[in-house]
Amino acid sequence: MALFKNFFKYIEILTISIYNDNGSNFFDGEQWEELISTSIPKLRIFDFQHHYSGAMDHFLYACHSGDFRSEFWTNKQCFFHNQCNNALKSGDALFFTINPYRRKTHEFYWEHDLMTRSYIQEDSFRSVKQISIHGTETYIDRCVYFPNVNELTIHDCGSISTSLNKILPLHQLNKIIINSNKFRFKDILNLINVTSNLKTFKWYYHSIDEDQLKLIEQSDIYQCVLNNNKIENFEIIHYCCSLKEILFFSQLFSKLKTFQIEIINKEFILIMRYLLLKMSHLVFLCIKDLPKTYSNKLNILIKSDNLLEHYFIKFINRDLYLWY
Repeated sequence: MALFKNFFKYIEILTISIYNDNGSNFFDGEQWEELISTSIPKLRIFDFQHHYSGAMDHFLYACHSGDFRSEFWTNKQCFFHNQCNNALKSGDALFFTINPYRRKTHEFYWEHDLMTRSYIQEDSFRSVKQISIHGTETYIDRCVYFPNVNELTIHDCGSISTSLNKILPLHQLNKIIINSNKFRFKDILNLINVTSNLKTFKWYYHSIDEDQLKLIEQSDIYQCVLNNNKIENFEIIHYCCSLKEILFFSQLFSKLKTFQIEIINKEFILIMRYLLLKMSHLVFLCIKDLPKTYSNKLNILIKSDNLLEHYFIKFINRDLYLWY
């Protein structure tokens, strides 16, 4: 207690992580209330993380049934929310308390956020700007809502949710990261089509053969995205693109200013010549995972073909950067 009184009086954010402990010493809401009132008066975010399911069940019961629902906690606009991470070992979990008007990011798990929504105030997530979504979508009639989110990351889910608009305003998004290669191209296009202000798009892309690309180009949704998207920054992750695929993306996203990709090395000269000649609106390129000798190859190509007058090349950790 003396440690808190002497050194913690200016603390605004307190995070406590416990592993393989029954956690019983941390479940007393009255003790926490006294400690925060007397020794940590400026505290605005209080996180408790416990990675053991038995203790978590105990803590959940304590928080939802007694000491942690007193006037002290409600006056501070704090609530308790359980998030189980299925990617961790069985039984691991994250539990936190939070002042809802402070957090900028949120990890959303379909199953667990829906289970705990009855404990959460309707306007608790107004401060959240970035949300990451995990798990498989389940049926919902009412859900937590994030009215001010503008950045979305989707992880390994069963499908791109048709219910995203029930938890966040899609038209407001300006950045999306698809961190999974399990989604159909059509689903990706549908998502882009309903995010009318999307400027930055990062995609865990997987190979699509030439015949499929032609079919996609003939679809109505492709034409809608082609004519209406506002994407300026595009990055493909975990995949080496061919020249044909780069042609496809450059036509689909015709307003690009920055482009980050991995490519098939033997097509390096052809790809770079195309990008520099045909995509004059680009101002930045990053070609990832290349041998260092490719920096010199690019420089020779630019000079010999007179492709650029002013440019800057940088090679960092096998990635080749070009500003121009």
